[in-house]
Amino acid sequence: MQRPDPSVQAGVVHPKTEQRFVLLSAPSLYFSESRIGDLVRICNSADIMQMIRQGGVPIGSKYTRRNAVSFIKYCNEGWEEDDHYVFFLVTDDGRQRIAGCYELRNRHRESFETGYWIAPQYRGIGATGLLALIEFCRTFQVGSLYARALEANQASRRLLEKAGFRCVRSKSEAGPHGTMLRYERSLRTRLKTPP
Repeated sequence: MQRPDPSVQAGVVHPKTEQRFVLLSAPSLYFSESRIGDLVRICNSADIMQMIRQGGVPIGSKYTRRNAVSFIKYCNEGWEEDDHYVFFLVTDDGRQRIAGCYELRNRHRESFETGYWIAPQYRGIGATGLLALIEFCRTFQVGSLYARALEANQASRRLLEKAGFRCVRSKSEAGPHGTMLRYERSLRTRLKTPP
């Protein structure tokens, strides 16, 4: 597998609103105070906060500026260390407002785990952004991706299915937050029809 190129960008168009976005690597995005503030606001959304906690990230009752700065550092270190790769989906309007975040982690041979969140005001772009990430993964020869979603999280499960993932193991992990399902997607074949 080749090392991914952090300078690669991908255009993404919302399937319903036709709003334009750009998927780019974390090191390509400058985090001004305003953008850090946007990240804090997004991560304080109830569903995103719950997902962060489910991931085992130690945070208090609110997602703070300190949490955001720590996350940005984590994002950049992943690219520097060739360990994990975080991408941001931003609006393509000159302001580059954060619309979502995707990560590739836990590299094992040719497979990565992917995780994601979409800011509440941009919901509906998640699967399209994930498909752009999949095309990027093909450029550095990733064989497959997998993801986990809570059985009760219907929105995340639909997003994965729209992006061509299939549930391969139901009830794989029962934990304090519910039952996790495992989804996989081979990158050796393309979807026959667009989602």
